[in-house]
Amino acid sequence: MRSKKAIYNIFSNLLLQIIMVVYGFIVPKIIINNFGSNVNGLISSITQFLAYVALLESGFGPVVKVALYKPIANKDKNTIANILKTTEKFFRTIAFIFLIYIVVLCFVYPLLVSKDFDSLFTVSLVIIIAISTFAEYFFGMTYRLYLQAEQKSYVISVIQIYTYILSVISIVVLVKLGCNIQIIKLVSGVIFVLRPIIQNLYVKKKYKISFKNTNEKYELKQKWDGLAQHIAAVIHGNTDITVLTIFVSLAEVSVYSVYYLVVKGLKSIIQAFSNGIDASFGDMIAKGEIDNLNRKFGIYEVIYFLITTLCFSCAMVFIVPFISLFTKGITDANYVRYLFGYLIVISEYIWAIRLPYSSITLAAGHFKETRIGAWVEAISNIVISVILVMKYGIIGVTIGTIVSMTIRTIEFVYHTNKYILHRSIWHSIKKIIIVIIETVAIVLIFNNIKLFANISYKYLIINGIIMFSISTIIVALFTLIFYRKETKEILKIFKRLFKKNNGKKEISNAVTSMLAPEDYAFAFDSFDSDNINNYLDDLDRVKMKIRFNNSVIGLIDFNKCSDEISDVILSETKVYNFEFNNKLFLRKGKYPKQIANNYELMKYIIDQDYNNLAYVDVNNIGNDNLIDIINYAFTKVYYMKIKNSEIDFDIDNIFKNSSIIKHDYFKECYSYIKKMKGRKKK
Repeated sequence: MRSKKAIYNIFSNLLLQIIMVVYGFIVPKIIINNFGSNVNGLISSITQFLAYVALLESGFGPVVKVALYKPIANKDKNTIANILKTTEKFFRTIAFIFLIYIVVLCFVYPLLVSKDFDSLFTVSLVIIIAISTFAEYFFGMTYRLYLQAEQKSYVISVIQIYTYILSVISIVVLVKLGCNIQIIKLVSGVIFVLRPIIQNLYVKKKYKISFKNTNEKYELKQKWDGLAQHIAAVIHGNTDITVLTIFVSLAEVSVYSVYYLVVKGLKSIIQAFSNGIDASFGDMIAKGEIDNLNRKFGIYEVIYFLITTLCFSCAMVFIVPFISLFTKGITDANYVRYLFGYLIVISEYIWAIRLPYSSITLAAGHFKETRIGAWVEAISNIVISVILVMKYGIIGVTIGTIVSMTIRTIEFVYHTNKYILHRSIWHSIKKIIIVIIETVAIVLIFNNIKLFANISYKYLIINGIIMFSISTIIVALFTLIFYRKETKEILKIFKRLFKKNNGKKEISNAVTSMLAPEDYAFAFDSFDSDNINNYLDDLDRVKMKIRFNNSVIGLIDFNKCSDEISDVILSETKVYNFEFNNKLFLRKGKYPKQIANNYELMKYIIDQDYNNLAYVDVNNIGNDNLIDIINYAFTKVYYMKIKNSEIDFDIDNIFKNSSIIKHDYFKECYSYIKKMKGRKKK
């Protein structure tokens, strides 16, 4: 089920990001053409100054999501209600503080841009642009976080897609009617106010969350531990434009914002893959599925870096040619900046490389453990940017971002591998080195071959298709050479996604579950235990059936299942505390490979009876997994034997025909435990 939700979240988020990228290019282009670069720079600057209200969140949002993972997994509605009530009070307080900040900004900000615009014009735009931000904090932020923790980001994405489409239509129409910039931004802002209101109504109606019996004094743990992380993120997103506004000019702000549209679009597309899956990682961490987390994260790294390399390598080559065409005919600012183009792509490339590691670190709730690095990033970004902007202008602030981002990326890579995944850091270092080599190769190739002259969007698109195709081949070859194991796993995943049933793809099931994956009440009577194997590609249905009648586990044909079936069985068994019946798990007297290779599930089975180790078939399990399971079982018996010397494996009966007793490690462990001088229980 986690995989399905992750897929729905990824693809809906990806569609949203594409819409946002299109919106991000259309609207500034309209503003620059109709109102000039200075107005576009003013709007970008006001937006960034208003974004500093996010500092008031104090990193509260990520802490809330982490706090929600466990009660959601355990269906603890009371704790969920307490968390949401506390969160709503917090964000509404921020909304009211934001009103005070707007008043202050109306007095101070016009002084910064007084040489270009009169105070009334500037103040009106500040108030209009602030409307949607106020509504987000007052109505929707709490329920947005809840939907993300519920692994339902796709609901948020759908709402946002509709508002972006409606907004761009209204802007085009209003410009055609000759309306001024205030009217255009006001109508657009009112449309965006609909988002948080709809989110609020959806969650309250869908989940019937009641705040009547909540604890008014409920406190969230780690409430302030996310502060440093949050400040670093806000500074990263806003420092450059703020510094340029104060020390340079609005025209330079406009140049920066136009280039940033490209990298922001790439960031949005890349982030779609992270936003769709970080809640799944958080769920695994909450349930203690570390082995499963390691395996899934390793696959995710390969897919993520493949996509990231393609996007940012192509961006390095094409960002300046695209901006040249995009700003053709605009003479009030110089938009052709080759060095700046390379640097701004590199700065966000570094951010993209660290994203998988920062996402899983925060999903694990390691805010306190990584706060020093966050402060270092924030302070170094500000200091370096301010020092260099005086001499190097727009280049200087970008260098500040690159240096601070590199420092923080190193910390996240180290921390994630050592303290969350518990593996060697070289797993990630190797992947990052390969990314760098791929990028350098792609850029060098396309800087030394002749393509069509980028004199129009037509030729730019043709060149882009050629470059993307060749880059895909280069990256694919590197992937096949260095990630053979992960490639096989990825192919299996796609094979399952497009698995055919009776010659037809099961698209209808996918669409139905995407619309409402939790509403399977209709499915309880749609199949009985005799034909459960017809629905093994729909793990949501199987999960619900297990929940209401766990005996169906014994009827599952594991040869038709994905490996994730073992996670479903374990989660339902643990949460609902079913009476253990080992016969449900065995097939022809042995555990199938999906069960035997799931360390967490095998730990649970051995906890019920350590002699269940006898039913492990050495031909159905990887050797590393086998050693881990043998070690776990013998450790358990060792400590039991200390208290009761009569405890031992039933070698003469249960293990009599077991293949595992011939395994060298088993024989070594058994020989040791037989020599133990047990102490009888007092």
